[in-house]
Amino acid sequence: MSWRSCPIGAIFLALACSSGTQPVSQVHQFVVRYESGSPKFAQFAIGTRTRVIGEAFDDAGRLLETPSIDFSSRNPAVMAVDAQGTVTATGVGETQIVGSIQIATGVQRDSVTAAVVAAVGDRKP
Repeated sequence: MSWRSCPIGAIFLALACSSGTQPVSQVHQFVVRYESGSPKFAQFAIGTRTRVIGEAFDDAGRLLETPSIDFSSRNPAVMAVDAQGTVTATGVGETQIVGSIQIATGVQRDSVTAAVVAAVGDRKP
């Protein structure tokens, strides 16, 4: 099918839909944070579940759409993370949860740190 056989309305609709988002290649800063607003370091009791999120910003500070963020735990025996960023404290220790996105020039990563204790109020390991 050539572009000449497409209705003009469809062409304008496609242009309007595609102009509203910026490609991930324009990422200036990528930040991973706890959804709850906790700082980059937080303490959890075993069994606690929370979420981490990743946000990408352009050089003007505007939030960009990020098509796919890969999350991983440096030590899943301390804190496990799933593909949606849900983290579960699984054992005593300290670890980092890392988020990464693929951009035109490579990969950008950021992380948060978690200390897991037997019960909240215990001292950090």
